[in-house]
Amino acid sequence: MKYNVLTLILITLGSSSGVRASSTTRFTPYFESISQQLDLPPKLLESICIVESDLRTHVININDGGIGNSSFGICQISFNTAKFLGIRLNAECSGKVSGLSKCILLEPRFNIYLAGFYLRKQLNRYRGNLSKAVSAYNAGSSISGNLKYVRKVLYTQKALIGWSKSI
Repeated sequence: MKYNVLTLILITLGSSSGVRASSTTRFTPYFESISQQLDLPPKLLESICIVESDLRTHVININDGGIGNSSFGICQISFNTAKFLGIRLNAECSGKVSGLSKCILLEPRFNIYLAGFYLRKQLNRYRGNLSKAVSAYNAGSSISGNLKYVRKVLYTQKALIGWSKSI
């Protein structure tokens, strides 16, 4: 696999960063299986999910990316991302806050699979460019304003540095 200049810089910087590398967890088999099925770089998806939730399965980020677009689970899949991927969600995913704990997006294996599928779509969209694909995974595919751009760059750096430590 070819790496762009930004990725190589991040890999170099990663050795002195405070970002933790992914290690074997109870979810590692899911990450490995899905990454292999979808031809994703090993450990990249797991590194992204470490940044997203620190591998906590029941994290719900209310109104992440706008009102009514909460993010769920280990890889923080949003309601809108799931719909974009063609997933028909149970009523609890879009209901009152008290019902969100029953949302199917909180099931770890399902959440990891959707995250992998979405990451694969972004890698295809950006022709294998890891920085753009990881950035799009986090904040969508468009940049609006400098603050959002800076946030996306910092997120991308954190995910790629964690990934570089694990390869």
